Amino acid sequence: MLKKLAMTAAIISALGACQTTGGDPVVVGYGGAPSPYRETGAICDGAGLDSQLVALKDRSARSRGILGGQDFAGLDGADDGLTERVYALRDKLNRFDAQTDVQYRAISSSCRAHARCMEMNAYQEAACASSRAEWRRSREEFSDLTVELRRIDAEVEKARAAAIATRRGRGRGYGVNTRENCDCSGNVGGVFSTCCK
Repeated sequence: MLKKLAMTAAIISALGACQTTGGDPVVVGYGGAPSPYRETGAICDGAGLDSQLVALKDRSARSRGILGGQDFAGLDGADDGLTERVYALRDKLNRFDAQTDVQYRAISSSCRAHARCMEMNAYQEAACASSRAEWRRSREEFSDLTVELRRIDAEVEKARAAAIATRRGRGRGYGVNTRENCDCSGNVGGVFSTCCK
């Protein structure tokens, strides 16, 4: 029991020595001065990129919701071309979501790499030209995702319009002849028949 108390006291005192006052982080390489990486790193950790990611994910989820919504309910098998189109659009949205995650990680890591390069080279732009170019390229690719999502959204809306037109064209029975459309009394099954010949 005494050993456990002594061990706990040693751990608490060791952790107390690590406690900071809440000021700027101190890095040994800067002679005790606050690290400028904190300011440079803040560029990468800003809410702007995160909000763009959330907006892209929300729009993708909205398109996915449209594809799974009421306009497409009950169309399986009714129009094979439309059904295939819906599946293809779902696949595109899945690939888009995966690509969004990849690009988000790429832009975050390239920004941090550039910030670290700038810090290590005393903020000399010429020394970090390649990391800056990589960061710029990843930002452009991330921006291209917005254009790609607009294309997918347009395809989803076209498929939605086609689904609505298919529903309207099929009438009340959704492609099945009803008693109002034909006289089924002569068929085997009579009133229980689903199709008139």
